[in-house]
Amino acid sequence: MIILQTIGNVDLPGQGPRKLPAPKQYIAIVTVWAILDLVADMANASVIRAASAFAWLLVLGSLVLGTSGQRITSFLGDIAKLFPAQPPPQPQETLT
Repeated sequence: MIILQTIGNVDLPGQGPRKLPAPKQYIAIVTVWAILDLVADMANASVIRAASAFAWLLVLGSLVLGTSGQRITSFLGDIAKLFPAQPPPQPQETLT
């Protein structure tokens, strides 16, 4: 999550000086993961599985919906425009 947060908030080249995000932007991530860690330390297997599932949901959700997800999506869109996939030509059927 920290890597995704950093990727999403690093300033782009050519748009001012490049700098990392402020440390206060990581407080929410550290807090959520600390709570998930405390919940996962419980002895009940179903609670551990629920914490693990929520952690995966949190990472995948931020990857898709967060600022890093927008940058990754635009990057993949640029690649698709550079190298468009053309379907193979289909053989023409003749009607008799």
